[in-house]
Amino acid sequence: MKSSQRLSVRLSDREMDRLTQFCDKTGLTMTFAVEKALDVLLADPAEAEPIGTSSKRLAPPAQITSLMTKYRAWGRGDPREELYRLYTELAA
Repeated sequence: MKSSQRLSVRLSDREMDRLTQFCDKTGLTMTFAVEKALDVLLADPAEAEPIGTSSKRLAPPAQITSLMTKYRAWGRGDPREELYRLYTELAA
């Protein structure tokens, strides 16, 4: 016979309200709803990547990348010249 273990989870008020509304609407108990959510999440660990731990490298779109090269030099010196050039370009 399989034994069960108790788990304590802390939810924000918003999360608790959403869970309560979901359970009221579906007629499920909170325990069953959480167990089913875990089953779905853990069914395919490759697909179920925890939030905020994306292994993909975040990069700006190609349109932005092509424009970024002139701004990378700001870390090496005084950006006033570039700011002045941009200001005059906008004012033109």
